[in-house]
Amino acid sequence: MVPVSARASRKMGGYQEIVSLTRPPSGLLIVPQEESFLVVLGDSHGIQTFTMNGSGLKTSDLKDRTPREFVRSADTLWQFATLLTKRWDRMADRLRTS
Repeated sequence: MVPVSARASRKMGGYQEIVSLTRPPSGLLIVPQEESFLVVLGDSHGIQTFTMNGSGLKTSDLKDRTPREFVRSADTLWQFATLLTKRWDRMADRLRTS
């Protein structure tokens, strides 16, 4: 018998790990930057970032962006917000035409 997850991954193509994390993120933000994307991850121990290209491949190392004053806690949850700019409008136009 094949496990359900294995059957689903064959059918859907599965998931690909982009970056290895020690803790699950409680917040995620993906910000378009010209031809790449900045990925911001928040977990109980802080904030980390990396960049990836349009194909979903990591193009930089994972960087710790946690403020020195941050108090680590299992109760920490992150919420991120961003505003759309003219740069995003140009990127969205390119995505729609490709």
